[in-house]
Amino acid sequence: MPTSLGVTLGDVDGDGDLDLITADEQRGRVILGRDGLAPSVGIPTLNAFSPGAGPVGATGIRLAGTNLSSTTGVYFNGVSARFVVNSNSQVVAVVPTGASTGPLRITTVGGSVTSVQPFVVTEGPVPPVLVTSTTPQANALNVSATANLQATFASPITDLSAPAMHVFGSQRRGGSWGALVVETLPP
Repeated sequence: MPTSLGVTLGDVDGDGDLDLITADEQRGRVILGRDGLAPSVGIPTLNAFSPGAGPVGATGIRLAGTNLSSTTGVYFNGVSARFVVNSNSQVVAVVPTGASTGPLRITTVGGSVTSVQPFVVTEGPVPPVLVTSTTPQANALNVSATANLQATFASPITDLSAPAMHVFGSQRRGGSWGALVVETLPP
């Protein structure tokens, strides 16, 4: 059983809510419970991560799941990574030196979970997702200004990357965008 060195309350993340801070003497860890809540000890899940590839040193690798607030480790194919717990459902990590293509693993107080899909470690920056075709085609005649646009991409778009995507049209001088719906079509 962990031996606590005491409990401190303070606004660590600057959101105006008190955060709970304690330490596990036996494991040499500091434990942070955001907004005064103790970290979750439920069995973690890992539902998605984005981007799915990146070079060593890449920041902002978002891992989404449940029961992640008590995360004690993030591993890229077995190599320990630096990380920040953003919430009970998101951890953000940095691709560590020595990482290679393989599964991601998160360990928490409640257990461990490994991704089914591998994270691909690249030699350089990940290229942008390219549009391979659109309907209607570019510069098509007699197309309504409110017509839907269908775009096909060279690689998959994930649920985590889609919210940051906006499609601008020249018919409205790029001044507004419409709703974005991501559909995965069968191969």
